[in-house]
This record gives sequence, C-alpha cells and structure tokens, in this order.
Amino acid sequence: MSVADDLMDELCSGLAEFINTNFQNVENLPWTKSRSPWRLAMDVTGKYKPLYDFLLKKREDGYTRWSATFSMVEAVLGSRLPPFARKHREFWTNLDHPVGRASTAWCRAGWKASKVNMRAEVVVFAAKDS
Repeated sequence: MSVADDLMDELCSGLAEFINTNFQNVENLPWTKSRSPWRLAMDVTGKYKPLYDFLLKKREDGYTRWSATFSMVEAVLGSRLPPFARKHREFWTNLDHPVGRASTAWCRAGWKASKVNMRAEVVVFAAKDS
C-alpha cells in the first residue's frame, strides 16, 4: 500500500471509530424511538438479506461471535461485496439505516462488527448483547 492508502485507511478508521462510539445504539436516538408502523414493517431485503438470515440463524444456534473473511461474507451473500468494502473501513460501521446497507443486515439480526482488519480482509461480528 502507498502512503496515501495508509493515510486514507487511518482517516477512515478514525471516522468509523467516531461513528461507532457516538451512534452505537442507533435504536436509542430520538428519531428511532418511535415504534410507528412503518418502522416496525421495515425488513431487511435485497442483496444483504442472506447475511441477515445467516446471522439470525447463528444467534438461534447459540453463537455470540463469528469471525469471517470478506470472502466468507461474499459466500453467504452469494455475490461480491462492493469494492468500497475492501477499501474503506466505514463500510463496516454499525448503523441500522433504512436504506439497504450491509450494516442494516447485521444490526437488525442482533450483531455488530466489533473488529475489522482491512489488510487481512477479516471482520469479527459479535452479538450485541454479549
């Protein structure tokens, strides 16, 4: 990696840490406290649904941690991760967003991305209540 790549990785890491620190419990933010019908009806669909289903099953089977290479995540998805996932740590932040983001899948399944090693392309998911 070049110096510019290292600096970008450092910047993204800082941004991801800020987001995770300040928005870890997205469900506790004022605009998400409402249990309105539209919020309850939102479900994980699309490209990241297989990951959501997989992680739900992991929880049902008693797992509280899952360490996966990016390739393993792609195998679960049945498709490639976007190039952004391999270049920018903020892809792996824990935001439950209403617009089909990957993080919506793991957040709504009760998981968080607790560690990400961009060079080794490994993500560790941990159960939110563990």
